Amino acid sequence: LGLGWAAGQLPRRATVWVMAAWILVAGLLVRARTSDWCDDLSLFLRAVEVCPQSARSHYGVGRALHERKDWDGAVAAYDQAVHIYPRYADAHFNRGAALISLDRPAEALAAYQRAAASRPGFTKALFAIAALLEDAEGPRAAVSAYQALLAAEPGHLEGSRDLSRI
Repeated sequence: LGLGWAAGQLPRRATVWVMAAWILVAGLLVRARTSDWCDDLSLFLRAVEVCPQSARSHYGVGRALHERKDWDGAVAAYDQAVHIYPRYADAHFNRGAALISLDRPAEALAAYQRAAASRPGFTKALFAIAALLEDAEGPRAAVSAYQALLAAEPGHLEGSRDLSRI
């Protein structure tokens, strides 16, 4: 408000020059930051630079790398996110998905279990646990995991189907 009042006190020609200078400065600032916004990976890498202790920024890097199918990079970014915030259920869950893509099911199972422990009732994690247990140890080993899933979400279609199949 004060700057607006001060600009109003200037002669018209001076106001035009001040506004032109401000538009030029603002344009240069926008141009300098545009590269940060070109895609999610660039945005979150910049966010990690600015705030390296942000679990959410590291998680964003992990998601961007995950979408690019850079599984090792995604796992490393998710690791950093859960190092900063150990109860970050989504980071544990996505870490598990990346580990599946790297054909590391035992580590993925542990990641899904941490996700489920971090957020009780996290049905995606509970379903992933049940499916991995079934693949690794056979259908009987997965019964209690499917039951836990259905206790959290009684109408879970895939869980109901798989438990019925077993």
